[in-house]
Amino acid sequence: MIRTEEYTPEIPAPYGAKFDSICICYCIYKPLPPEDEWTKKAHRLAPSLDSFGGDEEAYQIWLKSQSEETQKESLATTQWLKTQAKQPTEV
Repeated sequence: MIRTEEYTPEIPAPYGAKFDSICICYCIYKPLPPEDEWTKKAHRLAPSLDSFGGDEEAYQIWLKSQSEETQKESLATTQWLKTQAKQPTEV
């Protein structure tokens, strides 16, 4: 982030919005060097049961055709997604 600006409204926020100010952050694009190995997987989420629309049979067939590493990643992703589904969301 290279700069921020804060604006405070002079009139109440519409529709019952509960904020005191609006902040705008300006960022600069600075890509990481390609030799950073972790970046190759940073935005990759292994396919999970959800990727198959919940079709357990199709997921298991696909899973058996994958390498052991991919199977572990996929099962871990599936388990993680199950824990996220139980989390209540706050707006």
